Amino acid sequence: MADHLIDRIEETETYIQKQRSKLASQKETAEREAEKEVAAYKASLRRDLENYKASLEVRHENELAQEEAKMTSQAAAYEADLISQYDTIETSLVAEGVKEVFKKHGYIRDEATSGDI
Repeated sequence: MADHLIDRIEETETYIQKQRSKLASQKETAEREAEKEVAAYKASLRRDLENYKASLEVRHENELAQEEAKMTSQAAAYEADLISQYDTIETSLVAEGVKEVFKKHGYIRDEATSGDI
């Protein structure tokens, strides 16, 4: 009977050893899988970050292009306004006979005598 108990104890110790070995293997496998999942998640986050950065760059470039177009349009409108003002002033001066005023004050001589100064 003692031999039977010793055999049972040895069997139990062997079983416990196998279970420990099996659990250690399962733990290593689980750790490797967790590391893979973490690496995949980090890679996904990096991709998301890169996509977000690219999206911000595109949005910034679009905003700059819109601002440039707006400023170009404003500059063209300002230029057209200045040209219009110049034309109006020129027309007014001609209409008022500036040439005659200049002649009167001696800034322009008669063409018959010596020509324009």
